[in-house]
Amino acid sequence: MGQQFYLDVERQSLTVRGNNSSLSRLEFRLLNLLVVRQNRVVKFDELISHTWGNLGGMDRQGLYVFISRLRNKIEYISEDGPRIICIRDLGYLLRIHLD
Repeated sequence: MGQQFYLDVERQSLTVRGNNSSLSRLEFRLLNLLVVRQNRVVKFDELISHTWGNLGGMDRQGLYVFISRLRNKIEYISEDGPRIICIRDLGYLLRIHLD
């Protein structure tokens, strides 16, 4: 990923092309799994269980809300940065393609 895209584990923040954004604990857990599996589909249920664990009460619609927040943060700090893509009926993938 190089210096273009950096997910800071200690600060739970995201840096894209030198621009920073802080993340909530749940946003960080969600994005971290997508980063670990970048360019591969992560199923909806796996994202939910990894991010919310025993907290329960989360469904695909709630997941969509968190994904939307992450997309907004990523796009706010870098228009041409990584993209979170929905693969219909499967899950999401994080496409990182920075020059």
